[in-house]
Amino acid sequence: MNKTINQEPCLNMSVEDFFDGVIYDGIEGGIIYADLVKGIDAEAKYLVPLGLMCGTEFLGKLMPILSDHTDRDSCRDRFMRFLCRMDRPSFRYRLFNDMLISLFGKKNDIYSVFRCGIVHEYFVKPALLMTDGRTELKLGSVIARDTVGEGSIAIGQLKDGRLGMAYKDYFEDFVELLNFWREKIFKEKDKVWLKAFKDGLKSNDGDSIY
Repeated sequence: MNKTINQEPCLNMSVEDFFDGVIYDGIEGGIIYADLVKGIDAEAKYLVPLGLMCGTEFLGKLMPILSDHTDRDSCRDRFMRFLCRMDRPSFRYRLFNDMLISLFGKKNDIYSVFRCGIVHEYFVKPALLMTDGRTELKLGSVIARDTVGEGSIAIGQLKDGRLGMAYKDYFEDFVELLNFWREKIFKEKDKVWLKAFKDGLKSNDGDSIY
């Protein structure tokens, strides 16, 4: 059963209690996990991608900074912290991100096209796509599928040139990283991950919410 989490009790919660109650308890609880499952069960084809994109950014804030990232604490960096860890060891998401940048420039990376598109414009942003050697503007869309094939990326380009998202596949990758994260926090008691978690939940004035 999910724990009831209000803003005030968070002030005195341990990292472990926050993880179990707000994120994922390793079974079926945790506000973020449970809300996503309910959305998937209801086939909420916009709300689930929205929750996944927001969750990717928020949870990335609680993770250690990636050593190869120079933009240390922007919203984009927080998003990429989670995303780049989610696709290991194949680096599918990172490779697709690099492909978008190489084709369409830095302003058309995964963060801009998918996260900002879904959050601010309801759909994946229109993207410049190459079709028969010509650059065309095609409307993106949130694509709801159970799967895109074993080993395939959950966000990418469709045969007709649009960019889409198979949100159930993305959710599976999302939960796999949550399980890895729980190992770092609960079993290994990893000091780097614990410190990053606590630092990430500090308010703007530097006061911890714990």
